[in-house]
Amino acid sequence: MLTKELRQEALKKGFHYPKVEKSVEFYRTKNLMIYDFVCEESAVVRVCISKQHAGIYDVLNNIWKDCTLENYLEDSKQFTNYMLSERAKKLLKTDSLFFDSKASFAIDAQIRKAKNWKKINQKENREKEIKKIMAGTNKPVPSGFKIFSEKLLCSAKRIMYSAKEKSLYCPECGNTFQLPDVPKKGSLHTCPACGYSTKVSSAQYLNDIHWSCIVQAAGKRSIIRYFCNELFIEYGKCSTILYEKYRTIVEEDGSMVPLMQTSEGWKDYKGKNYSYFYTVPKREVPNDMYLYGTVEALMKMPALKNSMLDVWVKQHIGADKKLCSEYLVENYIKVYAQTTIYEKLLKHGLNKIAHEAAFYYDSSFHKNEEKVDKFLNLTKGNLDRLREFIPDPSGSNVSAMRYLEKYNVYLKDDELKIFLRLEVSDNMKEQIVKFCKCKKVTLYKINKYVTENANADWSSYFDYIGWTEELDYKKSDSVYYPKNFF
Repeated sequence: MLTKELRQEALKKGFHYPKVEKSVEFYRTKNLMIYDFVCEESAVVRVCISKQHAGIYDVLNNIWKDCTLENYLEDSKQFTNYMLSERAKKLLKTDSLFFDSKASFAIDAQIRKAKNWKKINQKENREKEIKKIMAGTNKPVPSGFKIFSEKLLCSAKRIMYSAKEKSLYCPECGNTFQLPDVPKKGSLHTCPACGYSTKVSSAQYLNDIHWSCIVQAAGKRSIIRYFCNELFIEYGKCSTILYEKYRTIVEEDGSMVPLMQTSEGWKDYKGKNYSYFYTVPKREVPNDMYLYGTVEALMKMPALKNSMLDVWVKQHIGADKKLCSEYLVENYIKVYAQTTIYEKLLKHGLNKIAHEAAFYYDSSFHKNEEKVDKFLNLTKGNLDRLREFIPDPSGSNVSAMRYLEKYNVYLKDDELKIFLRLEVSDNMKEQIVKFCKCKKVTLYKINKYVTENANADWSSYFDYIGWTEELDYKKSDSVYYPKNFF
């Protein structure tokens, strides 16, 4: 709605138009564009639009309306026989002599722009900011990266068979060749022209997508770029497309600006939340992602110079350069900026725990603590003893040691090896420790019995123990260790 001052400005000029019958007149004031719908020498409706506000004045009823012209008009054809003045035609960019739906839409577009001025202005300002931020980051990618990206699609290529043409098409060289018999589905064939050998497909077309990532230096900043590599094959045609979809600019101080490329250009990255039952399109999210080169460009930045980023990436990358998680590097930088505990875990070689603590919720970790033993809620002595058997333990291994510490149960080295290797839940391990403590029995003895007599079914065994206690059986070895368990 127009402000009080703008409404006063809009009504300064009178509504009388001598010798004008039915017309849409236009004029400007200091802050307003005004359209007057004139009938028999007098305006009946006045549409007023400023830079940030808009309103419609019903002259006959002396009422202001805060809406579009479309919503104001009871009948969309109410002013269709009204002529457009030359100034109105020029501003509405129409050649029509009369007011029509196109002119109505044009006025409403001006009203909506005024009403959404703040959003539009913010959007335009942000677009200018993004252009400034991106200055100097459009680095050319090395030729090796293009080759690396293309190779990701090689395993998906197939020699295509066309029943109509009764011949095969090689996607590598584009050659077509015939066979005396129809090839079996999935059979291996070699192109006689180029020697390319792969399986045959009789599908109408094949499509495959992989993502590749590269980290580059950009002055004092670094950029992490994500490219979508798409393969499309049909008989007689094979094409590959490589295009950049996401880009993260890492500033000198370690702050990040995540961007995504849209049909309207580069915008701020907005992650999409997909439901559990919805298959995420491969070209939308870089789940299947491969890293080209190293993260050396980031390691040279002052903010990340002393970080363990290279170790972090090595722990989460396969032999084929595939990363285990999308936006892995960005996730690390966020974590690194928040706390030093992950760095300390990595420096101590506790890589599995660093991963679990960063990516999964575990209430047993004290995430506000800055010392490793305090963070793990485990004494240094027990942590050192655990690492004698498992140098890079998991959170589950730490929980097992925590139970021993909690119930003050000491296991010999051979027993501890057995205990740590038990393929049971953390809760079951706690039950085992409590049983050893309360019944004053060694882990070796109880494990030997359950393994040999209960098929290592700890759950069934403890269910049995629970029943004996409920039924108030006599506490003896014959009850705890019956000869015929099953």
